[in-house]
Amino acid sequence: MLRETCAARNRRARYPAPQDMRTIHIAMLYRGPNYARTQTSRDLPALQKAHLAHLTRLAKAGHALIAGPIEGGGDLAGIVMLTAESAHAARAFEAEDPAVKAGRFRIEMVSYTTPGNWFTVAPVKDNLPMRTFVFGFLRASDSPPEAAMDSDQLQDDHQGQVSCVRTQVRTQDAK
Repeated sequence: MLRETCAARNRRARYPAPQDMRTIHIAMLYRGPNYARTQTSRDLPALQKAHLAHLTRLAKAGHALIAGPIEGGGDLAGIVMLTAESAHAARAFEAEDPAVKAGRFRIEMVSYTTPGNWFTVAPVKDNLPMRTFVFGFLRASDSPPEAAMDSDQLQDDHQGQVSCVRTQVRTQDAK
């Protein structure tokens, strides 16, 4: 139903044209070599508090946009979406995380480019309640397409679908 609704909406009105392209770096926090040991340590509460303080400092400085744990991610324990001049600079921010330094987490970085007018984040407030986000990661297919497709049209349809789902989620959140 969601797909049909989005397809109908895409025929009526297009998403806003991409503007102000920006790169977001995602620090994927995987269970590190000391994860099991820190999980049962008496020091875990202090380590977790220091980890959250680090993320709060990054957020208040405008570097951490979204951060939190991943449910059911196996070894993937959490993500931090960062703004920085480069992936190397973003990695350096996260390398200072006390939980990374303690070996509780290890970092893998990926970066993506998004239109600034499609992705906005409000300033961080103290005692902000946690919200749940759902992420979908698309991977390029290894198999050739069955029929030749116009790549510009394919990208346009993809961006329209993403915009439509985003609008529907915002509408549901507002209810």
